[in-house]
Amino acid sequence: MKISCGLLIDKIIKNVDERREYIKYISTYAPFVDKLYVLNTTTQDLTDFFNEIKRYPNVVVAETTYTGEVSMYKLLLDKQKEDGYEYGMVLELGYYYEDECFNRIKQFMLEKNLNDVAIITPAPLYGCQTHERKPETYRDIKGCKLVGVIINLDIYSEYGFDLEYYQTTFDYDYCIRVRNDNKRIVFLQNEVLRNVNYRLVEKRVFFQLLSTYDKDPMELYYETRNKLYLWEKYKYIDPEYVALDKKLTKAEMHEMRFRDPEYKDKKIMIAYAKQDFKKGIRGKYKEREYF
Repeated sequence: MKISCGLLIDKIIKNVDERREYIKYISTYAPFVDKLYVLNTTTQDLTDFFNEIKRYPNVVVAETTYTGEVSMYKLLLDKQKEDGYEYGMVLELGYYYEDECFNRIKQFMLEKNLNDVAIITPAPLYGCQTHERKPETYRDIKGCKLVGVIINLDIYSEYGFDLEYYQTTFDYDYCIRVRNDNKRIVFLQNEVLRNVNYRLVEKRVFFQLLSTYDKDPMELYYETRNKLYLWEKYKYIDPEYVALDKKLTKAEMHEMRFRDPEYKDKKIMIAYAKQDFKKGIRGKYKEREYF
């Protein structure tokens, strides 16, 4: 069983302390994969960072221009498939597996028949979220984000990604397509992938101080627009998934409305996204006059 991993660097590393933190996070998976592909899409000189991670065997470093999340994921997974790996992954800076989690995932893969399994995903949590262990160690699910998951590269090469999403949502589109073709997405409920790329924001409502996770306005634009395309595409093919996703999205928007102090500004990006969907605009966001 050969597993490789791609590390996507799409943001600036601010200082030495931050670099050390990222190196520590990488140590939770780099020693346990057969090859680590590092792709830098920034213009930052990362020589010191690369020198530190090259202590792991079989590290390859490359640079390219950022052309959207889906294109970067495709580039990394295509390279892993081309080099003959059975399973591939994509990680980003700020993600790490909890202690021994990655080894337990590999052990699960050795013990189970995975012929019809397209994706194996741990439980994705922010760094501050608590996790309660479940008596049922794994179960099948409808979809997941693809950062930090194990991807069957034979199945991936058959289905690929829809590049028109540009940013976000392509992973859920992929999940729907493989699942509707009788492939499985397996969720390992007691294995945890942590994400430290978050910020809590607070808003006072009367005598209560409410908090929520901040969402970048541009991320919100892509997520809103692309979900509308996803729902339209699969409303007859997978109505159960679409109904569930609409329900969850409505709850997220309700929380943002009442807890995010910057909601009014973000509401503008949501309006832009809906307008672009109606116009059939896809790909990278372009600033222009809307009203």
